[in-house]
Amino acid sequence: MKVGFIGAGKVGCSLGKYLVTHGVDVVGYLSKHHSSAEQAAHFTGTRAFDSLEQVVQASDILFITTPDHAIPLVWEELRKLPLAKKCICHCSGSLSSAVFHSRRQCGAYGYSIHPLFAIWDKEHSYEALAHAVFTVEGDPEHLTDLQAWLERLGNSVPVISASKKSLYHCAAVTVSNHVLALVQTAMEMLQECGFDAQDAQQALFPLLENNVKTILEHGVEKALTGPVERGDADTVRSHLESLSGKDAALYQNLCARLLPIAQKKHPQRNYTKLQTMMEEWK
Repeated sequence: MKVGFIGAGKVGCSLGKYLVTHGVDVVGYLSKHHSSAEQAAHFTGTRAFDSLEQVVQASDILFITTPDHAIPLVWEELRKLPLAKKCICHCSGSLSSAVFHSRRQCGAYGYSIHPLFAIWDKEHSYEALAHAVFTVEGDPEHLTDLQAWLERLGNSVPVISASKKSLYHCAAVTVSNHVLALVQTAMEMLQECGFDAQDAQQALFPLLENNVKTILEHGVEKALTGPVERGDADTVRSHLESLSGKDAALYQNLCARLLPIAQKKHPQRNYTKLQTMMEEWK
């Protein structure tokens, strides 16, 4: 099975290198800027193509690894070419295979294959892809084949529904990007207490690291600690009183999401005072 890439950015380079290191026949890259394709080809030990026709002819599976907004534009050009029996894939977390409209008329099959992983650069991210979950969605004809193909690399590969792609991507953004917003908010709080930015970051890191490890080993419920878990309404109130505006609203919303987890962890504990205080705070 020969794999070609259209797009030579972080995702294309990382996925291509990951496949090559696992013995997959990656034929090479086409990019808007030929120099980018050449760099990706050099990095992966493959070829830089000069035209869409060339990469299509050389590939059985085509990955479109451009920014999301460009995927429909690339598809409009692709569908003018002979695509019979070829699998056309993209790596967008939010878009489904529906972006490849009218693909049956071309004799092609469409899929979204997304690594649930933050790819941060072209040269090193591939080394950690072995730990990533890949989700796959698309036409039934080769869905299980692609799933098995990726599983042979050692990855977990659940199949998801096209109708759930936005919700799936929202989950990924929440645990990845939104965590950064929480970290930044906490750092700013510590800076108000006299920390400098670097010290604030270093102070919070052990909390973050230990929390992630505990979640992985024991699950969210057992990892929960703190004033909500204890039902400590007075401490939660004092926190809210120290905040204002959006930060107070954010803190209150997060506490509201923690409360049912705490109630599940300690069904015998009375959380009425905390729940009443939070409702009155609104």
